[in-house]
Amino acid sequence: AMRRDTHNSAILLSQKALDLSKDIFEVKDDFQKILDGGKITKVQATSATDSLESALSNSQEKREMLLKGGLTGARTFSTVLDTLTFGRKRKKFDVLGAYTSHGKTLVMIKDCYAAAKDGHRVAIASLEMTKEECVTRIVAEEAGISYFRIDNGGISEEELKHLRAVGKKIATILDRIFIYECSSLNKKEFEEIVYLESKLGTHTVYLDYIQIMQFDITFGGKKLDSIVNFTKSMKEFAVKYDMNITALTQLNREITSAKELRSSFIADSSSIEKDADSILLFMIYDKFGIKETEFGESTKNGEFVLGKFALLKQRGGATSEWDAWLNLGLGIYTDLEENVQGAKATLGKILNQAKGTSSKSNSEHKAEFEDEDAPF
Repeated sequence: AMRRDTHNSAILLSQKALDLSKDIFEVKDDFQKILDGGKITKVQATSATDSLESALSNSQEKREMLLKGGLTGARTFSTVLDTLTFGRKRKKFDVLGAYTSHGKTLVMIKDCYAAAKDGHRVAIASLEMTKEECVTRIVAEEAGISYFRIDNGGISEEELKHLRAVGKKIATILDRIFIYECSSLNKKEFEEIVYLESKLGTHTVYLDYIQIMQFDITFGGKKLDSIVNFTKSMKEFAVKYDMNITALTQLNREITSAKELRSSFIADSSSIEKDADSILLFMIYDKFGIKETEFGESTKNGEFVLGKFALLKQRGGATSEWDAWLNLGLGIYTDLEENVQGAKATLGKILNQAKGTSSKSNSEHKAEFEDEDAPF
């Protein structure tokens, strides 16, 4: 039993080693303390140590690969986000939030299209958008024609032919995106969607969006109480059905001016903050009348507007903020190259720190391994 417990400790600690912000040598030293304090034979200790050495070796190789640009999950809409997270992963509950008319739908569609283009099947449970609207937005972006013009019937015959040709060209990718049109949706119905998609090997199910779900308040519970139960279930579904669940969320409408983004800006935020594995919020500067960034850069260039993105939470990973250009009409998102390089530099610095020798005290070790946000 002692040998089994020690072996299991090795596995758990090796999982901890995949956290790029933690020190691999510290993990190994901490495990040695487990061996030193246990009443096990030399043979058992050697076997357990070998298990840890092998696991840590695999962890180190994976860390190196990740920092060279490899992904362990589905590709997202942003190279900066991919660099920080290594892709959208299964068994995770991710949250994507923005204010009304700031481009939540655009970012969600670009995210699911990036995953589908990368070979993954994805699904959208939409309470706001029809299948036709979703497909039209994707094809319009690929064709370089404004979705708003298409929606208003303002395109020429030549442009219509071009749209059809592009639609045929990307048909294989579109086949990997399934849209559920939901006039209403409760927790049980959403789980049924997740269950069905799990049987098809779907990587991510997107929910558009949390605050307009149908919540059960039969027993006099408040809406917030229902959201608490719902967001907890989202994480459970992600793990149970081995897929990623990415939920869109509305930011508080009462906030009419903001130069920064906080998790507390999410409407009914308390449970969402706690249960989400990652939280990404964004805003369009120009929508708040902000004409220049703090660095004196213009926030608008023709039809392009500058957006601020903030990865405010990522269990076991880095957080960061960055700006990007968006064209809401053409459905374009463009990372700034300096932000891509900045994200890579951040991770490189973390890895270099992880290669150093730990100087933390025993109490600091204990506190770290009791972290409630640990990925195991």
